[in-house]
Amino acid sequence: MRYVNNTVYTAGNVDSNNVATVQSFKNAKNGRVYYASRILDFSEETVGQDIERLGTPNDSPFNYFWRYLSGSTALWNSATKLITGVANGSFYTLFIPDNAAIQKAVNDGFLPGTGTAPNKVPNFAPTSELERQQVVRFIQYHILDKRNIAADGVESGAIPTVLKNNVGEATTIFVNNTPGNLQLTDMNARSANIIRASSNLLANRSTIHLIDNYLQFIY
Repeated sequence: MRYVNNTVYTAGNVDSNNVATVQSFKNAKNGRVYYASRILDFSEETVGQDIERLGTPNDSPFNYFWRYLSGSTALWNSATKLITGVANGSFYTLFIPDNAAIQKAVNDGFLPGTGTAPNKVPNFAPTSELERQQVVRFIQYHILDKRNIAADGVESGAIPTVLKNNVGEATTIFVNNTPGNLQLTDMNARSANIIRASSNLLANRSTIHLIDNYLQFIY
C-alpha cells in the first residue's frame, strides 16, 4: 500500500487506475482511522504484466530490461505473462537496471551484444545457449526471492535472490534500506541505488524498483 499526496492505493488500484482519496480521518487511542473514497483493490495481474506495461514504450527506462526478458524463451511465457521461477501470488522485489545500466552490462560482457565495447549493440534474442543463460541468470539475480521490500527503512541485510549458483545455493544482494532510498551491494562489492521517481512501484505482492547500475553475481 502507498500513501502519496492524500491518496492511497494498492497494486489493484494501480492496475485499474482508480486510486482512493482520503476524505477525512478520526483519531483513536491506538492510532488514526482514515476514511477513503473507494475500496483498495487486490491485483489480479502478474508481475510480468506490470513489467510489460512499464517496459513496452520505446522511451521507457525499463525498455531494455523488458526486451531481454520478453526475448528469453526460457523465462517469458507470452500467453500467461508469467516469468519462470516467479510464482504468481508470492512475494518478490524486482530491481530493474535502467537502459544506461543495461547498456553497460552489454559492454562489460554480462549480457549478449554484438560489436565492440564501448559501442556494443544489445542482442535481445540470442541464439547460443551460453548467451541465453547469460540473460536468464542476469534477470534472476535482479529479483529478491520471497521478500517484498520498499524504501521504508524497515528491512536490510543480505537477501537471497531467485538465482541459484552452480551448487544450488541462493545468490544474495546486500540491501541497505533507509527511508526514501535503497542502496544495493552485489557479490562483487559493486553498488547501485534506486531511482526514486521510478521506484516503489506496486505489483501483485511485489515491488518494482528502477536502479542506476546493474548487479553482478558470482556463479
